[in-house]
Amino acid sequence: MVGGRSSPLLSASEQAEARLQERREAQQLAHRNPTLAREMGVGRPDVGGFSLVEDLGEALDLPGDAVEALRGRVVFLPR
Repeated sequence: MVGGRSSPLLSASEQAEARLQERREAQQLAHRNPTLAREMGVGRPDVGGFSLVEDLGEALDLPGDAVEALRGRVVFLPR
């Protein structure tokens, strides 16, 4: 807190850390119990058909930098 107010940067940092932790937990769940993860909607099973981030990038015609930006943000579940 700065002068009795919370810092927007600190708040954004905490939110980003929480998202990263949730992503790690989703990846662990997908590895440990893919059926449960699929039922919960982890990894967007409704999209279907992708096993690599490159496949997703190709299907959506994404530029290479966008594909790389997605690499740490997506989880693919086995079918």
